[in-house]
Amino acid sequence: MNSQKKSKKHYMISSAVRELGESFRYENLVYWAKLKNIDEEDVKKELKELVKNKLLKVFFEIRCSECGAHLGDYENLDEIPGEATCLDCGRIWIKEEDLDKSLEIGFTVTEEGKKFFRPRFYTWCRIIFNRKRTVEKSLRTVFKRN
Repeated sequence: MNSQKKSKKHYMISSAVRELGESFRYENLVYWAKLKNIDEEDVKKELKELVKNKLLKVFFEIRCSECGAHLGDYENLDEIPGEATCLDCGRIWIKEEDLDKSLEIGFTVTEEGKKFFRPRFYTWCRIIFNRKRTVEKSLRTVFKRN
């Protein structure tokens, strides 16, 4: 019973990733999960698994703590510069002071993840292809009879 529940949540979270697109913020996924009555801890576990399996890649986004403007995306926290100037409002963003209030975690679908999260498209193509072959086969059979 528990494994059925887990697989259903796994499927739902995978569906959310499909809906959110190839790049999304953690907070958007959590919001989606709350609408579906999925606990945030389940979301975290699933995301860890997807990152571990190299289907998603984590990135860190910093925003101006004054106006919210995008200041950059980084693969590693160590890559984030000590200071950055906001091009929108001119405020100087300082890592030591502003990181906690302006850091957002995001995820990007990897090339391997694109294969994993888009199976419906490939399934749809196979169905169409198989239907086409079935129709062609049926037509050949009809024409052979005549």
